[in-house]
Amino acid sequence: MKHVLIGGTSFCGSTVMSLILGTADGAANVGESHWLIPHDTKYSCHYCGPACQIWTRDFRQRLEADESNWYPRLAERLGSDILISADKSHTHINRLDPDHDHTALILFKRPGNFWHSVNKRRWRSDSLEQSLTRWAWLYQEFLDQAYAPKGGKYFMGVETFMADPDRAIPLLFDTLGLGGTPEQALRYWETVQHYVGGNFDAYDKLKRRGEEALQLSPVATDEKATAQVAALADHPAHAMIEELQARCLLGG
Repeated sequence: MKHVLIGGTSFCGSTVMSLILGTADGAANVGESHWLIPHDTKYSCHYCGPACQIWTRDFRQRLEADESNWYPRLAERLGSDILISADKSHTHINRLDPDHDHTALILFKRPGNFWHSVNKRRWRSDSLEQSLTRWAWLYQEFLDQAYAPKGGKYFMGVETFMADPDRAIPLLFDTLGLGGTPEQALRYWETVQHYVGGNFDAYDKLKRRGEEALQLSPVATDEKATAQVAALADHPAHAMIEELQARCLLGG
């Protein structure tokens, strides 16, 4: 089984990226698989809803009782030898795949755009400094040599990707050893994907707002949030973003 795992912070674009990768030939995208348990969680398959015949109550109860071989079992359930997941955080990664038997795609936003994504959600109470410290700590863990997934680790800046997806998608698929075309990837909503979690329901959005709402577009920079981040001139996040951009598959 080949497993491509998307890592990163909250609001890093992992939902869209998992859907894009989920269009690859023979691939199946589970999304944020940790939301499959507990079995009675409100999270269910975005395509089917609670009646999904793949993520059934019985299967989810078995996952909850025994988390061993987590990702191979999900791939088998989806009938695919290529699994895409977006469990993102080290906590979930180390718990669900302690042997790091995956290829990692680490997504990152620039600190100002990350802060914008956090700050606009009024239910988040973190301060700017708390948010940036968490952001920097998480990416330091991904950059650290101790994190060495068997399939390698690759970094992608969301702003860079979204600015030129026609160029980015072939490079990304080739790097990750996936087959597919930019055309099918850019129209990811046409592929049936039994994914859970994430920041939005692509199929619901398609019904309510149409295809235009799902098309990829450049990430707008929030000037106010960017200025607030810049004001913390000595914060480690500034050095961290330089290192991440230097590692970006598409360049900084």
